[in-house]
Amino acid sequence: MVAGSVRQLGWSMPFRACRSVTLGLCVAILGAIRPQLALAQPTAAPLDQDTREEVIRVAAKATDAFGREAAGDLVVTLFRPAGAGPFPLVVINHGRSSSKRAEYGRQRYESAARYFVRKGFVVAVPLRLGYGELADKGDPEEHVSCTAPRYAPALRAAAEQVRTVVEALRQRPDVDAGRLVLLGQSVGGVTTVAASAMGIP
Repeated sequence: MVAGSVRQLGWSMPFRACRSVTLGLCVAILGAIRPQLALAQPTAAPLDQDTREEVIRVAAKATDAFGREAAGDLVVTLFRPAGAGPFPLVVINHGRSSSKRAEYGRQRYESAARYFVRKGFVVAVPLRLGYGELADKGDPEEHVSCTAPRYAPALRAAAEQVRTVVEALRQRPDVDAGRLVLLGQSVGGVTTVAASAMGIP
């Protein structure tokens, strides 16, 4: 365990973490921000120049509750502070609407992203397998049924994708591989807890 203060990350409260800080109780941060599931828009949202927004692709795969594998290139929106870095990394994980998952557009969480960029973070917002343009790849986060739910494989599938994104971004020279914050909204919040349980270093 590494003892420290979140003052290093722009806040002033104590924390203990294994080289990363996880905000599983996402309501503390994103609860104050209007919940948003970015559904598909007629035209693509322009990239924001102030936050050096860019879109990258990260190859990922996940297995559902029946052992079926889904694979594809995740759409990851990045926001970056000015300068060369390296900067600590924040990954924001989106929620879920089962009936509208095919309608999801590129995820941004712009107000939260702007907050973290001002604090000196690179922000990544991935769109996971089973959503938006990747809906036809399968739905690895399907928990089977409400009467006999199988949450473990669904959360494992989501968390594996988060880990894949983190590992890919840690190869960038503008990302500090030793400083990480995971957070999310709704199912994204539970995904954050599951990803932390995997022991992302």
